[in-house]
Amino acid sequence: SFGDGSTDTTSNPVHQYSSAGSYNITLTATSDLGCSASLTQPVTIYSNPQAVIAASPVCEGIATSFTGTTTVSNANISNVYWNFGDGGSSNQQNPTHLFAGNGTYQVLLTATSDQGCVDSAMASVTVYPVPAAAFNGSDACLYSTVNLSDLSTIASGSIVNWNWNLGDGNSSSNQNPVHSYATSGSYQVSLLVTSDQGCTDSIQSQINVYPVPTANFTRADVCQGTVSEFFNQL
Repeated sequence: SFGDGSTDTTSNPVHQYSSAGSYNITLTATSDLGCSASLTQPVTIYSNPQAVIAASPVCEGIATSFTGTTTVSNANISNVYWNFGDGGSSNQQNPTHLFAGNGTYQVLLTATSDQGCVDSAMASVTVYPVPAAAFNGSDACLYSTVNLSDLSTIASGSIVNWNWNLGDGNSSSNQNPVHSYATSGSYQVSLLVTSDQGCTDSIQSQINVYPVPTANFTRADVCQGTVSEFFNQL
């Protein structure tokens, strides 16, 4: 009698309990002459740990924070082991891990109780690619327009936002803005790009706006047939 309502008449039975707990097992042996004896002994069935993983997607270059929830009802958790799916591992309860590149990784958490019972949980963790900001903008003369061309790229997904700082107090959200500077000089132009997953990258470059010369000259009115002289006044 296994203490959970189940019985068996074989000499060396095998029995699986459906729930953890303490059970009193009774063995009654009867001889061929009808004599019998009984022995009762307790047995403890330990529960398996329950492992749960929580993690949010991140952009490439940012460490992922993991939360491991491990519980067990009638024992204690003695060990947790994380396999991050990229060759990395950890024995911390709530580790952080920096993945080497973008992609989707299968992360495995294994929890072991002090009674040797084991449970595992697996979760997919996504690391989104970061865009590579780049642009081209040529120097220009004053009163001419400066054409800024976005050259940014991303491995997967798309770039959805462009934030230009034109260096003179003006800005633009156009992908390829055109701008005219009011005065000559050197301007630090920066571009911040954002992907559809919120990952960002920025770059800065100098644009030169050259001053325009002022044309001027003097001349004297003369009679026909005589030499007229002109004098440059730049």
